[in-house]
Amino acid sequence: MSDPMRILFLRPSYVASFPATPRPFMLPTVPESGPTRDTLLPFHAGSGRNIGNLVHTEAMPRILRHDPERSAFLSLHRTVRARSLKWLTDVVNAEFDMVVFSAANFIRPETDFDLECKFFEKLAIPAVLVGAGVQNPPTQGDPGLGESLCRFLSLADESFALFGVRGAVTAQVLSDMGLRNMVPLGCPSFYAYPDNMARLAAPDLGDVRRILTAGHISVRGGPGSRYEQMARLLAAFPRARVDYVLQNELFWAEEAMDAEPYYDPVTKEVSPDWARRKFFRHARPDLPIPRLHYFTDTSSWRMFAAGQDLYIGDRIHGGVVAMQARRPAVILHKDARVRELAEHIGCPNLSLDDLAGREARPALEQALSPAAIRRFRKCHAARLDEFRTRLRGVGLALSAEMENAGAPETMASRLRGLLRP
Repeated sequence: MSDPMRILFLRPSYVASFPATPRPFMLPTVPESGPTRDTLLPFHAGSGRNIGNLVHTEAMPRILRHDPERSAFLSLHRTVRARSLKWLTDVVNAEFDMVVFSAANFIRPETDFDLECKFFEKLAIPAVLVGAGVQNPPTQGDPGLGESLCRFLSLADESFALFGVRGAVTAQVLSDMGLRNMVPLGCPSFYAYPDNMARLAAPDLGDVRRILTAGHISVRGGPGSRYEQMARLLAAFPRARVDYVLQNELFWAEEAMDAEPYYDPVTKEVSPDWARRKFFRHARPDLPIPRLHYFTDTSSWRMFAAGQDLYIGDRIHGGVVAMQARRPAVILHKDARVRELAEHIGCPNLSLDDLAGREARPALEQALSPAAIRRFRKCHAARLDEFRTRLRGVGLALSAEMENAGAPETMASRLRGLLRP
């Protein structure tokens, strides 16, 4: 077996602070969350202003076999501000074998990728891009992207070892722009815990007691709001406790960002009284009010998800976390981004608009039926095989878990698992 590669992963996979003055052998301190808004802001900013971003940026380091002592994460803009682009590209070309860039829905008119273009243009080593997606697919014509983003996409199309995009919709938009080498691969988070995803089972909907959800609650919510639409489905389980995971909603409006202590950094739960006053004061009286949680790391998020019965929500990475914890999920959607990702792996999904006026329980029973879960597992297995084949094809080695995912479990491996302390 060849030596593990030295990989530079573009964008950190966790929230960290950065020293104002780089010092050899010294690491910055990690932010500490507290009960108030100002202690949560570093996590919000450090995650790219949405904690769900950590779900996809952590995936590639987990998926790939790499040298942990000589690989690294890079915050491109912070590093260039602290040193210089020439210093950075000289170091990267000398010290690494490949750059892996995990991105999301950055293909939109307001994106400025001037620095990204300059960085990748100066690379003398291979580069891989995964997860690229269109924010809002145009109904027709030019998507109106800026010059620097168009330059970056052309660069990825012409010179990257792998140009992975979110799904068929993004691939079609880029094809209409004249690009040819992109490959629909989905989000890498789909493949970070492949065995758990492969072992999802259909839930007993008559025995559901805990539901995990996520969406777009708002301090200006009320009748007709996105959460109230979603709550119609949650109301189909009147005996179930509903837990809602916030991703960036705490920071959407100034009135939700006061100095009042409202967060428990141990349980990761937002004060129910504060949540009711801030987010549900306009809600109809019979609306199920969920418990609100904000996770500052993905491990505690997954552990919490493992204690639920199922996920119903319109945040794709909220659903991915649940499936990574071996919990079935129904992805709700109002836009093309979430639908594109869910359909790429055959994940059960429902349109919120299509559900208007329909009975919620029959729709959920169909989406989570044993047949639907079998279709998902079959589709996910095929997408996983394609993803692995594409990574191997550009010289990337896979982690042992990724390499062995889907292999029949032997009696010896089962015994090792039972005997492991």
